[in-house]
Amino acid sequence: MAKGFLKGTCSINNGETTVTLSGAIDASYVSSGAAIFIGDFPPVEGISGTIGSLELKDAWSNVDQTSVPFTVIYTIEGLRNAVENSKQVSDTMLAIVGSHEELLTSITPTVTIPINGVQTNFTPYQYLVDQFQTLIGFNDAGTVLTNADASNVGKSTFSGASLGTKIAGFFRDGANSKGIINFGRGSNLACQFKMDANTSSILKITAEHFNSGTGVSYTGEKELYHTGNTGMVSFGSPRPIAGAKKEIVFSPSNGEANEIDLSTTLSTGATQMRFYNPNGIVGSIGTNGSATSFSTSCDPRLKSDFTPFTAEESWGKFDEILACSGKFNFLADPSKEVWGFNAHMAVDSSLDFGSEGDGSRELELGEVYDTTPAVMGERDVLDDDDVATGNTEEYEITPAIEHKVSPVGVDQSKIVPYLVGVIDDLRNRDEAKTLLITDLVARLEILENK
Repeated sequence: MAKGFLKGTCSINNGETTVTLSGAIDASYVSSGAAIFIGDFPPVEGISGTIGSLELKDAWSNVDQTSVPFTVIYTIEGLRNAVENSKQVSDTMLAIVGSHEELLTSITPTVTIPINGVQTNFTPYQYLVDQFQTLIGFNDAGTVLTNADASNVGKSTFSGASLGTKIAGFFRDGANSKGIINFGRGSNLACQFKMDANTSSILKITAEHFNSGTGVSYTGEKELYHTGNTGMVSFGSPRPIAGAKKEIVFSPSNGEANEIDLSTTLSTGATQMRFYNPNGIVGSIGTNGSATSFSTSCDPRLKSDFTPFTAEESWGKFDEILACSGKFNFLADPSKEVWGFNAHMAVDSSLDFGSEGDGSRELELGEVYDTTPAVMGERDVLDDDDVATGNTEEYEITPAIEHKVSPVGVDQSKIVPYLVGVIDDLRNRDEAKTLLITDLVARLEILENK
């Protein structure tokens, strides 16, 4: 039996997730995204299979079924969704990285960056530098700048009734050639900004916390920028407890790859990421105790009234799908045969499973079709002691952005409803033929008995 289509008889009880197959039917190739039809009920999603059984994503919510027909349509929806959502996550990471320079160089009090669809304000590094430099130059409101003793070479302390409206400056530890800024109350360290002795770490933030209930303290140190591109940006709890964090981490991985880690303290169902547009939430990525699910908006309250498929419509759509399909090899992997679709034909058809790429199809992939000019700014020119000279210079705030041609794609999961329509018609035809054969056999028996 060809992979992709499986049928037979099965049994399952209400509330169970395991479907028992009649006979030693091999369903071991079935994985996430498979559409399973049991009896006359709507299809349900399968996640795995073995010899003699299938595993459903959700518990069977209908009445007990014993020795009823089943059909499995195996798709690569799970893989397709994983690839698509990985790209969406990658796009989110690129948005953060694209704002990285603004976080370092902006002179405004806040920089707003969308984090998981929420506009979040951050105070940029350059703004803090300017505020401290202003404070050093304009000491006001009873603020005192003192030098520590010889055991703390180069350490400076700010204190007083007020630090004024502009604070920050240039700190240098003469003993260790590194700068440190501490924020806290009394002897408790709340936050620390520091530069490593080797100067490769441009900015680190250390947060220390003491739990009075358990008597345990912990410190989490996060590297926001590293000149060797080995740094990490994270948001959330810094506690080093494996599998029990509320944290988002953006970090380079091995080689040239990048990594985004989303953690939660929940082992039950939890939404890890949501996707929004002007119409509201349109999809999400969630986890439970052992799996990840990729969901798109499908609530009937978002849709018009449903009408049944007709056989003519179903076969017409199926013919269009066939016209877009075939065997091929990706140029990057010429030895591997792939069954798939011509995305250009899919976009040009009346179906909705193709998505147009960026740029014209007449251009080569990766070719630049448009450029957003660089954003330029003006800043003070500093001397060797980092003191303003009175002159200004132009500098690039945001580099020019080249927009390049991207590939056309297909969403293979959108083919499933068309296949459901065709399968429904095939089942109706099969039932009609079965009734006809039964009738003919009965007539034949009558004739033979005469």
